[in-house]
Amino acid sequence: MFTLSLPFQRGLRTVIACGVWCGSAITAWWLYQQAGPVADAPAIVQVKSYKVGPAQLGRLTSLHVTEGQLVEAGQLIARLDTDLLERQLSVAQAQVKQAASEARATDVALDAGQLQNERQFQGEIEAAEIELRAAEAEFSRTRTELAKLMDDLHRERSLVRQGLTKTDRMVMFEQHRAGLEEAVRSWPGRIEAIHVRRRAAESRLDGWRQMQAAGPRHAQRQPAEDRVTERRESVRLLETQINHTVLRAAARGYVAQILARPGDVLRPGDPVLTLVEEQAQQAVAFLEERRGLQLAPGAQIELRRRTGNRGAVSAVVTASAGDVMELPRRLWRNPAMPSYGRAVYLALPLNASVNPGELLDVRIPAQPKSFRDLLARWKQPRGAAN
Repeated sequence: MFTLSLPFQRGLRTVIACGVWCGSAITAWWLYQQAGPVADAPAIVQVKSYKVGPAQLGRLTSLHVTEGQLVEAGQLIARLDTDLLERQLSVAQAQVKQAASEARATDVALDAGQLQNERQFQGEIEAAEIELRAAEAEFSRTRTELAKLMDDLHRERSLVRQGLTKTDRMVMFEQHRAGLEEAVRSWPGRIEAIHVRRRAAESRLDGWRQMQAAGPRHAQRQPAEDRVTERRESVRLLETQINHTVLRAAARGYVAQILARPGDVLRPGDPVLTLVEEQAQQAVAFLEERRGLQLAPGAQIELRRRTGNRGAVSAVVTASAGDVMELPRRLWRNPAMPSYGRAVYLALPLNASVNPGELLDVRIPAQPKSFRDLLARWKQPRGAAN
């Protein structure tokens, strides 16, 4: 039976113990590399800036701020010349008064015409009523006269039969009776014709009134009212333009740069100055593509300043860029080779003590991996793991 010598056995045990110790150390180092406690990413503090300019053509007459000045929201910044606009406003206001006077004159003319037309129809009705009353009175008088004549004729006949008078007078009475009877027979038809004329005049008056109520008067007044409305709109437009000649700060901030001076003629949109917000409220973190880090919106993270005190600032992830982009040059690992990654936007607290453009370090807790995941990755071929 083969037997190892005692010194060889001791050396073998020493080799095995060293191998186990080295393997344990290598395994611990590999696990530490796979699940380290933190992973860093750079972030840059950003401030919002915006340009202040007129909304219309004008000449800058006064500037009320200086570079570096802190302005409040609504504070007066600059004014444009308003001489031409004020003259145009005076003319437009005079035109409004003129158009209103013309509209009132149109109303008076329409009222006069309406009154005249109505009086005409009323006159026709009144004339028919007067003629009707006269006809009825004449009809009554004719019947009364015929009745009296019939009494006289009857008395005359009695005298002729008694031989007390001649027949000539009775013949005259007979002729007069025939004329009165014809007149009495004709009066009902003539009176009915007058009734028809009166009803026709009343119908015309009612129809005209209905037509006036249906809108012809409004249609006749509409052009004058449209002119008044048009002139008033011109006045409101000029007043709005005059208000736009006063430039005010939309938010609290610093005057970073003045781009125009009094006397300059500015077009709509030409900037007068640039304002930057007083307090930075946003930072942008840049996660390198090769590290595969991700931050979801709503995540709470910590930012570390690179200044001497190394103060910490908490932030909240608000959004993440979808595409990979080239990082700013100051964040390249190699000045000659661009780096790429994704931008993540962070909301800073209102009391954050950071400076615009300051570079911060984002401390991102790495997600620890389970032993099963580590074992599966260890079993993969080297090329697949990379």
